[in-house]
Amino acid sequence: MTDYISLIKDENETRRFIEKVLQPLQNDEVYIAVLTARKKYCPTISSSMEVVSRDIIRNNDTNKIMRKLKKMSIVEGLYTDKNEDIIPNEAFALYILPEPRSMLKAYTEFVLDINKWLYESLKIKDPNLELYKKLDLKLFSAIHRSKSKSKYFIIDIDKKDEKLLKNIFYYIQNLEDKVKGLHNVTLKFNGYEIINENIRWISETHGGYHIILDRNNETGKIIPKIMERKLEFVEFRKETMTPVVGISQGGFVVKEYKL
Repeated sequence: MTDYISLIKDENETRRFIEKVLQPLQNDEVYIAVLTARKKYCPTISSSMEVVSRDIIRNNDTNKIMRKLKKMSIVEGLYTDKNEDIIPNEAFALYILPEPRSMLKAYTEFVLDINKWLYESLKIKDPNLELYKKLDLKLFSAIHRSKSKSKYFIIDIDKKDEKLLKNIFYYIQNLEDKVKGLHNVTLKFNGYEIINENIRWISETHGGYHIILDRNNETGKIIPKIMERKLEFVEFRKETMTPVVGISQGGFVVKEYKL
């Protein structure tokens, strides 16, 4: 029996991330997980990024979510690039979109798209019926676009620089104090005094850090102010896709960065 190598390296970290960041799904909501292979992690693959697998998380049970992620994390020898070369393990990263998608909204959009697609096909003499083999991709794209609710902001720091990270914390706190009228609320951070009750999670990633902020009136005012500074290596991501913690991202095991 073959022993497959998994991208999951720390199940406890993955479970903690799930329970802290993925809030309970409601009604028709789902989460999306995406397995990618990226040239930046492995220069030998043929394209900059290939989405090799996608899946939907329908359940709030941590054990069931873990089983889904474990299946996606078995990659050794299973995927090829556009040149039909086997993609090595160090090229992969497993991401999740931590804001739920509405399946009802996605279905409505999907039906409209397919009806338009069908109409366009009927207008031409020799329609390309091969397109219909990709209906699953069309549906998944509709699910991806159909955000149910906006829960988070992500600040992406694309550099391993703790001083830069700390400066972002200080700047966020300074703005929060102005918004709230507070001046003396503190929390320890590596010997310094800092607080931010809106920080849901901080991941140390392959190339830097992801700060996941709760989306609310305070952070809605803070984010534009941070972006006005045009800090090098700091980006605000409207699409909150983030690597799953405890899983290898380009050979680096993503982990929680603890204050």
